Amino acid sequence: REVGPVSRVDIAERLCITRAAVTVIVNEMIEAGILRELGEEIFYHKSQIHKGRRKVLIDFVPTFCYALGVHISSQKVIVGISTVTNETMGKRAVAISPETTREEIIDTICKLSEELAEYNTISLDKVTAMGIGVMPEMAVKMGVAPSEKLADYDSLVEVFEERMNIPTFA
Repeated sequence: REVGPVSRVDIAERLCITRAAVTVIVNEMIEAGILRELGEEIFYHKSQIHKGRRKVLIDFVPTFCYALGVHISSQKVIVGISTVTNETMGKRAVAISPETTREEIIDTICKLSEELAEYNTISLDKVTAMGIGVMPEMAVKMGVAPSEKLADYDSLVEVFEERMNIPTFA
C-alpha cells in the first residue's frame, strides 16, 4: 500500500518468499476482492526495459474496506472516512462548546460516522477500523487523562467498539 502498485515478483523479493507462494496468496486476494491486477508495467525509458515477461502490477481495490478518523478538540469534533488506499471520501466537523458533555461528543461522532457512510453509500460493515485522537485539553472530559505520562484510552475505545462494532484505536 505504501509504494503503490507492485508486481508479484517485487513482493516476493521484499518479503523473501517464493514467487509461487506470492502468486497463490495474491490470486486468493484477487478472488476475495481485496487486490486487483492493473496490467503490465509501463516503461518510460529504454534503460528500464528488461528481457523476459513484463511484470503485472497489482494494487488494493480501494473500496474493499474503509477507515474512520476522529479528531476531538475543545472547539470541534471532526470525523473523516477514507479508503484502504488512503483516499479521503469525506469529512464532517461539528462545533462543540465547553458545556458539551462526553456523551454528547460520543453521540456526535457516531452520528457523523453514520452520515458519512450513508452519504458515500458505504455500509459501516465495510469500515474495518477507527482511529481517535483527543487533544490534551479534552483528555479529562473524554476520560483519557494521563496516568504516569501515558493517556489511557481504554474506556473510550471500549465505548466506540460497543456502540459502532468497529475496532477502534487511539
